[in-house]
Amino acid sequence: MNTVWLILYESLYFTNLRNKMYQFLLFIQPIIYLLIVKYMFILRGGENEERYLFAVGIMSMWSYVLYSSGSSLVSLKWSGTLEMIINAKTSLFKIILSKAINNAFIGALTIGITLIYAKFLFRFNLSFDSLIGIIVSVLTLIVSLVSIGMLLSILYSISKNVYAHQNIILYPMMLISGIYYPIELLPEFVQYLSFLIPMSWAIHSLYFVIENNSFDYIDLITSLIVSCLYFTLSYVLLKRMTQKIKETSVMGVL
Repeated sequence: MNTVWLILYESLYFTNLRNKMYQFLLFIQPIIYLLIVKYMFILRGGENEERYLFAVGIMSMWSYVLYSSGSSLVSLKWSGTLEMIINAKTSLFKIILSKAINNAFIGALTIGITLIYAKFLFRFNLSFDSLIGIIVSVLTLIVSLVSIGMLLSILYSISKNVYAHQNIILYPMMLISGIYYPIELLPEFVQYLSFLIPMSWAIHSLYFVIENNSFDYIDLITSLIVSCLYFTLSYVLLKRMTQKIKETSVMGVL
């Protein structure tokens, strides 16, 4: 069982859309956000429409990754399959990585869904002059969300009331990652927190491409470097978790 097969399996499992929450996050939530943005533009006049439309897509994408990747390890524990997986040949890191990759790519669909809604339902004017730059920035954003999803899955597994904490993570991350407000406008100590989030660098790169039609390679490279640090930390924590579970026979301990 390799990582590619795991990703394909996870994709088939989640794209059947039997989960009502995922249906809401993918198809309904973008409409709600677009309604808010539409009335904002009516009140203040349309400017930087593309940036705010991508912001709506990123918010929906982040929500999906938070709820799906964050609960991936918890769901294994609740279903009673975590112990079997730990004793299997495939490492727990590969399994959680496959789930995080799948969730990030499915979450990225919300950006496309948002743009389709914006164009055909809300009649926004869309014109993207640097399509390649946007694609590269979105792919970097996906990588950053995979790394964040990996770490969230571990942090959630040690929480007794995981779902009560999700909104506490969701909205502050939206603020400090620069989705709607530039990081430069935040207090200085909050900016330092933003720099530790790989998603912040990817979002800044995407907005830079939209507004200037050119790459900001520093942001892209920095996002990938910080993502690699998240992957490394996730690997170390999962290895420690696996060892602890084998020693104590207690599920989900660090």
